[in-house]
Amino acid sequence: MACTEMYEMENSSDKLREETENDNKIRLWGKQWFKTVLFTLAMSLLSAVFLLTVIHFATGVQLQQQFDSQGTKLAVLLTQIKCNTKLLSKENISCEDGWELYKKHCYKFVEETETREKAQEKYSEECACLVKIEDADENSFIYSAGGLPDTRVIGKLHEVYWTSGIRIKKNNWLWTADGKLVTYDNFNSIEPNNINGIENCISMSNDGTWNDYRCNGTLYYICEKQA
Repeated sequence: MACTEMYEMENSSDKLREETENDNKIRLWGKQWFKTVLFTLAMSLLSAVFLLTVIHFATGVQLQQQFDSQGTKLAVLLTQIKCNTKLLSKENISCEDGWELYKKHCYKFVEETETREKAQEKYSEECACLVKIEDADENSFIYSAGGLPDTRVIGKLHEVYWTSGIRIKKNNWLWTADGKLVTYDNFNSIEPNNINGIENCISMSNDGTWNDYRCNGTLYYICEKQA
């Protein structure tokens, strides 16, 4: 074989090796680039999933709070509709035995200790709610209507009766009896103090003043309904 042919064959072999090495480098770079892109996409997807999960949880909590609030308002409204329907058929203003009359309203002083929630449930079927106190005259009536200590609990312990008042903000209160804001109050001079941040319900004390009290406590209670 001539020297020229040998040289050309060696030169061609070198070029082929060089091309093969370049091809291998390109394939390796391509694989590394693909892995990098794939990893970046995976991390982006995980971040998006995490963000959506956080948004879903936060939205779910907010929706649940709104649902609970609307559910409470709806329950109050349905009770009012049912009770007002019964009132249309009544002619005489009077109260049943065990209830006391004041300005077209009947009041019952219940000497059984219950949590506020249980107290409200017990008399809802009688169209009665926990008491709503609208002015000083009504407050005086409720205090004096307690009667003698042996027949009513006024004069015994400090926190005595549940009312329908609940805290909705720091110093804002609502009557759940009708969903209206509390515009008159008779809180004791050192109340409301919201001890431990859990005193969110209004109770009447043995001197006729009010106190903020923990809603899961157990007290006697006053029910009110239209005569």
